[in-house]
Amino acid sequence: MFFTRIEDVASIDGGGACVVLFRSIILLAIAFAALVATAAPALAQERCGERSDIIQQLQRRFQETQQAIGLASNGAMLEIYASPSGTWTVLMTYPNGKTCLMAVGDAWKPMSGTLGQPV
Repeated sequence: MFFTRIEDVASIDGGGACVVLFRSIILLAIAFAALVATAAPALAQERCGERSDIIQQLQRRFQETQQAIGLASNGAMLEIYASPSGTWTVLMTYPNGKTCLMAVGDAWKPMSGTLGQPV
């Protein structure tokens, strides 16, 4: 049986348990949305800092060194750091000086060849 309206579901048992369940689901969805909305800015703040401090941590903890650099259209500097063991980090340093971790991962493999040419 497929229900398209809450009234159809509520008619099964007179509405009591289904309405309570429906309200619980709605409240849970609202709570989850509030949690996500408040957590996102906190995560962004934790992943940004002084460029020199972040680079020092990458070198000390992961033995990562700069492998590539580029400029984004918004004036930000994009950097890729990688280690001999394969860990890698992408940093973005904005014109205001703030540096943020954009991505991290494993299994980095440097590619040989000339830029613009297939590998």
